[in-house]
Amino acid sequence: KSKEAIDPAEKMVEWMNTLKETGFDIRGYREAADARAAELARAPAAPVNTDGPDITDVVTKAIAGLSDRKVQFTYADLLARTVGQLEAKDGVFELARKGIDAAIEREQLIPLDREKGLFTSNIHVLDELAVKALSQEVQRQNHVSVTSDASVVRQAPFSDAVSVLAQDRPVMGIVSGQGGATGQRERVAELTLMAREQGRDVHILAADNRSRDFLAGDVRLAGETVTGKSALQDGTAFIPGGTLIVDQAEKLSLKETISLLDGAMRHNVQVLLSDSGKRSGTG
Repeated sequence: KSKEAIDPAEKMVEWMNTLKETGFDIRGYREAADARAAELARAPAAPVNTDGPDITDVVTKAIAGLSDRKVQFTYADLLARTVGQLEAKDGVFELARKGIDAAIEREQLIPLDREKGLFTSNIHVLDELAVKALSQEVQRQNHVSVTSDASVVRQAPFSDAVSVLAQDRPVMGIVSGQGGATGQRERVAELTLMAREQGRDVHILAADNRSRDFLAGDVRLAGETVTGKSALQDGTAFIPGGTLIVDQAEKLSLKETISLLDGAMRHNVQVLLSDSGKRSGTG
């Protein structure tokens, strides 16, 4: 049947109100998501049963695959990914379209235009809600300690942005700027010095291997722990009572952001995000 396009903003407000009324169990959400991911990882790769494929499962996997890479995706993207999981035979496109229509009906897919050519998924909406809930919890319960370290000697004044962070000591802070890789390294080094000066241990999270090597090569960061994003998953990024500095934070996906905030909340870690303004991530 014909339906009007769903307004994503209105749907977000509706879901937020529902969560406020019923309560949002972020721990339960994370555990369930981890369990689903583990189950998918253990499942052997097998062709879809072409005698009677469960098109709901096929479309769900297609949506999940696209959502890992993009916040928004087109109908054509989803159709191609769905058909790619089915045997090439007569009626396959019609079957895929019916499956996609059903996903729209059950609000697994959220149209972003009236023509229903561009979508986001309920996966992203739930992840955004999780980020919001975790951010509020970090702001509520975390605190930043200061134990002046006389051994850390500053050679020059902090920039205005870092001076404000040093004074206010927020549990979460963002420093933005241009200047390419060199400018980004300057910001990370300055944030590191600020945290060290206040007596906190530091972990630096690089955007990728190339950035990790570039940061680690700076003499000002000698001896500091600089790792890739895998440290979010194994928990080594979170030093209790310390400071986590995120290089090129705009590249974090929603799921990486959830892991970051969850770890920061559990270990009382200050999170400082260095935004290079290069591009957005999948969140």
